[in-house]
Amino acid sequence: MGRELRRLRVSRGMSQRALTKQLGLSAHSNIADYESGRRIPPRDIVLECERVLGSNTLSPLLEDALAARAAAGPPKRRRWPYVAVGAAMVIAVVGAAVLLRRDKPSIWDGNDLQAGQLGGGGRDGAPGRRDENGVPLSLIHAGLRRRRS
Repeated sequence: MGRELRRLRVSRGMSQRALTKQLGLSAHSNIADYESGRRIPPRDIVLECERVLGSNTLSPLLEDALAARAAAGPPKRRRWPYVAVGAAMVIAVVGAAVLLRRDKPSIWDGNDLQAGQLGGGGRDGAPGRRDENGVPLSLIHAGLRRRRS
């Protein structure tokens, strides 16, 4: 069908844009898609093309194209959108796990200011390390220890 449409259009000396304007379509890419076989035009477009180009050879070709498409069966489902969504979910979960892991160390390293101020140990319940005067090392490392005279 596409080849015949192109042959008729070229034989009349008409460009795709001119045919688009005659048919009242919004873009000439529609005509390019019909001619290349990427899309099958609707019946009203085919009838209008026949009127504009002065031929009645397109309607039988449309029927053949529709019959061939029906015989081919339903189109195959594309799997790539599902793969892309799954990959995005995995990346999000792994990224969240890394961020959460970064905020919560598994052992107390002596630099946890909150654990030192609360008098407790690290996050895992271990007692905090203190200097010889009983001041938590986390306060010393933070530079918050007062000088004793």
